[in-house]
Amino acid sequence: MLMPLREVVMSERNNRRTRATAELKQRLLSDEGGCVTAPTLEAMFSLESGSVTAYEASGEIFSVMDGDQRLYPCWVLFRKLAEWDDLPEDIRPRHPLFTDGKPYPVLKTLLEMWRPENPYRYLTFFLGDHPALSVPGQCPLDMMREGRNERLLELWEYEAELGG
Repeated sequence: MLMPLREVVMSERNNRRTRATAELKQRLLSDEGGCVTAPTLEAMFSLESGSVTAYEASGEIFSVMDGDQRLYPCWVLFRKLAEWDDLPEDIRPRHPLFTDGKPYPVLKTLLEMWRPENPYRYLTFFLGDHPALSVPGQCPLDMMREGRNERLLELWEYEAELGG
């Protein structure tokens, strides 16, 4: 028996939407170093076992679930690159409060302001183009890395108003 045309069209739209959602999720889980398990992130930063989950328990970082795996974005912890020491002072990233292998301090403030129901919202916020940013190609993650916390928190507050 043939399906009515309307059902065929709706089914195809749903299939496309499902594929697009899966592709977006994969991109979010792989961008900027990707998302990894706590033991993997601890190994990457030479941290003691349990450090990552302790950071999350204290509200300093967040995680997302992918199936039954709890994953942490690699970029929630600061990493000072050796090449930065070779850069001229005026273009070297500013990171006076950042310690290698520690969460960015502003993340705790951001997480206290608003916790969306869907933790993937953090990934879309930090990795996506934000309509309120005037610099094309820049995302809130860049702002966090540069220490532009005041503007970052303003954008998050705006995000909370839209989604909260």
